[in-house]
Amino acid sequence: MATPMPPPPRETPGVTDAPLWRELLALAGSRSPRFDRRWADLHDVIAGRPARPGVDWDAVADAAHIGEVVGVVADHEALRPRLAQSVRRQVLVDMSLELALDRAARALSRAGVERVVLLKGAVTAPTLYDPPWRRARRDIDVLVAREELLASVAALEADGWRADPEPGEELKGPLAVRAWPMVLELPVGPICCDLHQRLFPERGYVVDLDGILARRVTGRAPLAITSPEDTLLHVALHMARSGFQEPLKAWVDLLYLARDPRVDLALAARRARAWRAGPSLWACLHVVSRWFGGPDPSALGPGSTPPAAHRAALTRLLSGTGADPLRQPVSRRAAVGASALLAIEGASARAAYLRGMIARRAGA
Repeated sequence: MATPMPPPPRETPGVTDAPLWRELLALAGSRSPRFDRRWADLHDVIAGRPARPGVDWDAVADAAHIGEVVGVVADHEALRPRLAQSVRRQVLVDMSLELALDRAARALSRAGVERVVLLKGAVTAPTLYDPPWRRARRDIDVLVAREELLASVAALEADGWRADPEPGEELKGPLAVRAWPMVLELPVGPICCDLHQRLFPERGYVVDLDGILARRVTGRAPLAITSPEDTLLHVALHMARSGFQEPLKAWVDLLYLARDPRVDLALAARRARAWRAGPSLWACLHVVSRWFGGPDPSALGPGSTPPAAHRAALTRLLSGTGADPLRQPVSRRAAVGASALLAIEGASARAAYLRGMIARRAGA
């Protein structure tokens, strides 16, 4: 996928030569969770807690770059001079993204596309951050009703965007893939707009796509955005689907959403259970509470806490302090392997996830 600038370095490798079973055994057998001082200090800054004596602010600034939270901590006295250049670049990229988003919104409106809604950073930036550039963004994610997907692709192509599918997906066409990437060339670099007809590739979660589109909110961005509760759930589910290895910026989104008075946490919890995603939401609030002092998962209301054994497994798995909350650093495939079934609620939903995963592997 094209992006306006190269991604920041990631501390957890995406590929490893170690067998998957060996990584999973190491993760399960570790006696103590990892503790990385840089990330703990960065969590303190985000939470507004006093800094400990002797903080290595250069290391914290490096962690802020890796976690893509430069805009969140840019006003901190010790970090401001260390992040000034990055802030200027982030503002420039954000301006370009806003230009691309405005063009996409106008193109879709001219084509009469109505059942469309923004996702992820395109929602949280204008609703949770002041000013919006403080939330780092790299692309635009849009959920489009399947019956309007081809019209959306044609509308963007007429506006100067070009399709940029992954190898092997070009021949399948937009209707055969989860998300169809469209790219607009701008002076800052290529801006990508992913047109989603689904949110996740495997079965397991039972996401109410029609409900998300019906509950869309207008007036806060060039396109409609997801409702507050749907925004919280999508960020949490995206986090869980990636093995809880999304950049720190997504955890800050969750913190701000959990504290936002416009978000009805009890309603979000009920919706999460309907989507078979109750443990995902519980786990994300557990990490947010532990790292930043955000709302405790008990704020989700009665019936939202996983059974004791399930809760203990999630708590142990997500007990680390680093670029992500996993107990020990592992590859993305091991993180997903360790957490996927824990994040889904109900035996039938877990079985559906396994069947979908096996089918995808067999078709690869």
